Amino acid sequence: MLMKSEEQSHLSYPFHAPALLLMHDAAELFLVLAAEATGAAVKPNTDFMGYWSPIDDALAPDHLGHKAEMMAVNKARAGLKHSGVIPAPTEIHRFIFMVRSFLEGGTIAVFGINLDQASLAALIPSTSVRPALQEAEAAVAAGDILRALQKARIGFELTLREDDEQARQRAGGRSLGASASRVGSAFSLGLKKPLDQFGRAWDQLVDAVKRTEEAVRLMAKGVDYAEYIRFADLTPHAFWTMGSSEPTLVGDGSQPSPTIADAQWVVDFAVRAALTILG
Repeated sequence: MLMKSEEQSHLSYPFHAPALLLMHDAAELFLVLAAEATGAAVKPNTDFMGYWSPIDDALAPDHLGHKAEMMAVNKARAGLKHSGVIPAPTEIHRFIFMVRSFLEGGTIAVFGINLDQASLAALIPSTSVRPALQEAEAAVAAGDILRALQKARIGFELTLREDDEQARQRAGGRSLGASASRVGSAFSLGLKKPLDQFGRAWDQLVDAVKRTEEAVRLMAKGVDYAEYIRFADLTPHAFWTMGSSEPTLVGDGSQPSPTIADAQWVVDFAVRAALTILG
């Protein structure tokens, strides 16, 4: 989120203004996470500036710091959101520097690591999904684009499978009902040879229903489907075989020559999806 705010800050006036909202959101989400990590006695509906005292109490003798700087960011954000006061570009860049300094210092104080070592993947509750996405992050850091894309796809597919399993458990182990994902191809069902007109029509119909089911499922879980389409274009196709613990990957994605920035985006999407779907 901070990276997005930094990108937004370079847009021309007044399109740079949302950067302030993004950086404030990043700081606020960190405060919530810090409160949970330290067990700070934060009251319900605590406002932005209300986090410092209980977190500092929990961290004592250490402390978060940067309270005055973040108060300035909070005041500017209130002015933009409630009064339409757009900060100058120089102010936006100053606020970004202040928020980054706060996050860097706070990450060390609360978690004992540097900000560039922190990863949202560590917060994924699943013991199967988390390692796959941590490997994807490591691949990005090493500049291995292909492995990053592959591991991100595996992590995403494991996320969907674990969500299915959780749904079955909530249903008492009962079947979740009919789904196009359980329907075989024309060839596997012996309906027609794959190249026959009926066989092609059957496979196209099943594929269309699968895509519709997939879209509804992901949107119901809070996943941006447009982002998923980009993710699917960048990553290999995945399918499951009987008894396998990981999906089989085919191809390299339909988007040619992905960059390291594409790989970083893909991994970020897979991590956000896992946190959204699995909570």
